[in-house]
Amino acid sequence: MANRKNNPSETNSISSNDFLAQRKKKLTEFDNAKFSSLHIRACLVASAGFFTDGYSLHAISFVLLMLDYVYGDDNLTASARFMLKSSIRVGAVVGHLLFGYYADKYGRKKVIVMNS
Repeated sequence: MANRKNNPSETNSISSNDFLAQRKKKLTEFDNAKFSSLHIRACLVASAGFFTDGYSLHAISFVLLMLDYVYGDDNLTASARFMLKSSIRVGAVVGHLLFGYYADKYGRKKVIVMNS
């Protein structure tokens, strides 16, 4: 009996139509599922993710207030303020893209654990 991994004529990839059909089937099952505690848990986990993401994006406002208090209003230029405010957002975009790629490649659970 031939080993499937060593046979180059066969591929393990799913065609685009098969993938879309499987996706549509899964989404239909999800849409028709009865409401349960799993739905509440999923909403709470997603909300926690949005909260922590929003917190990190808006925490820079408090950092700027502290820098003004420590160094005075005159020592922090407008361009320095802009760089501080925009750096957290650029970092968030890069992080989302990078960890999204890793999640697709290695699996969401592994990346969430790695990110924590």
